[in-house]
Amino acid sequence: MTGGWDNFADEVAAQSTRHYQRCGVAILLDELPNDQARAAVRAALDSDHVTSAGLARVLRQRCGDIAPSGNTIGRHRGGNCTCRKEPSDEQ
Repeated sequence: MTGGWDNFADEVAAQSTRHYQRCGVAILLDELPNDQARAAVRAALDSDHVTSAGLARVLRQRCGDIAPSGNTIGRHRGGNCTCRKEPSDEQ
């Protein structure tokens, strides 16, 4: 193990804020470079022929660590994510 434990709670809070306060799909859509990319991802999200796991793999290849997991995409598609709790529901 490396490092001390004095700031452990702060490190956990910093890692948790981004991923657990907002839906990972919403975070990704905000981070995409342009409207064309957002439209392509939204079309894939809406497609019955695209699996959540497959979409997650391609997004991971194209977007890196910001890409949501297949489970996160599945929750988003099923309406069980934090997007449904946010005041502006554009997803």
